[in-house]
Amino acid sequence: MSDSSIIFIELLKREREKVEKKLSHHPKKIESSFGEYFDAQYDRLREMLSNKDRKQHKEWEEEYNNKKRKKENEK
Repeated sequence: MSDSSIIFIELLKREREKVEKKLSHHPKKIESSFGEYFDAQYDRLREMLSNKDRKQHKEWEEEYNNKKRKKENEK
């Protein structure tokens, strides 16, 4: 993922947080929207990052378990 995509995601995230912070003082919460196109793009990018995080965690966990098994077998 390019740096510009990451920056774009962070900017959207900050804007949403600002809007949510403003709305948190009001009894009626309205979901913030930057337009259908940008909301869809934001959702796709968040899903991509989420999948990347899951993949990295799964790889780390497999490596950790393999090292743990090797140590147990050496004893």
